[in-house]
Amino acid sequence: VTLTSRGCLKNFPWCFVPERAGAIRALSIQPGWIVQDNNLLACSRPHIENVFQMLRDQKKPIKFSGGIDTTLLQKWHRELFDSIKLDELWFACDTPAGV
Repeated sequence: VTLTSRGCLKNFPWCFVPERAGAIRALSIQPGWIVQDNNLLACSRPHIENVFQMLRDQKKPIKFSGGIDTTLLQKWHRELFDSIKLDELWFACDTPAGV
């Protein structure tokens, strides 16, 4: 398991992440194939690209089990996802429309 970022840029009243982890911030990237970030797509483009570079070096298929926020998803993110061996991709379900 690897954590490359913590925190969140949103502040939904039902979500514990902003209170527990604070604002979004990048962490040092450590090797791993299970990405447990709360909000990876809220990070800077260079950080995200570096995370995917690390993931391309992993021998096991990648699992994103922290929840990808589809409201932040852009075309260049899709290209990065296509560049790795993907096993699981969990999506965040915490938007007001999803409640």
